[in-house]
Formats: sequence, structure tokens, C-alpha cells
Amino acid sequence: NSRDGQRMGPWTMVDTMIVDGLWDAFNDYHMGITAENIVEKYGITRDEQDAFAAASQQKAIAAQKAGYFDGQI
Repeated sequence: NSRDGQRMGPWTMVDTMIVDGLWDAFNDYHMGITAENIVEKYGITRDEQDAFAAASQQKAIAAQKAGYFDGQI
């Protein structure tokens, strides 16, 4: 295997960060493409997307500090 070494025979190493986290299983493309798709489809700029994402992260941090996720995290 990729961690301990493969002794003999063919094998494929899978990048689990891409496969499990960054690949859109519904549309079969990398999530990095979605920003450009949103710009094209809805006219929302990358800066607007980044501002929304930053605000969302701040809300998540505040909710976690307030204990809203205590039963889940």
C-alpha cells in the first residue's frame, strides 16, 4: 500500500483528499471548478463568493463558541 510500500504487482494510489473531499460526485468534476461555474451561470463574482464564504465561516465559529454544536462535535 502507499503508506507501508507495495512489494510487487500493479497498484493504484488514490488521493483521498480529492476523491473524498474535493470531487463533486453529482456532477463529476473537481470542486475548484464550481467558482467559475457560479460566475458564468448566476453572475456572482469570485469576490462575492469569497465574502459569503468568509461570513459563513465567521458565523460557524460564533455558533460553535456559543455551544450550538456541542451535541455534534
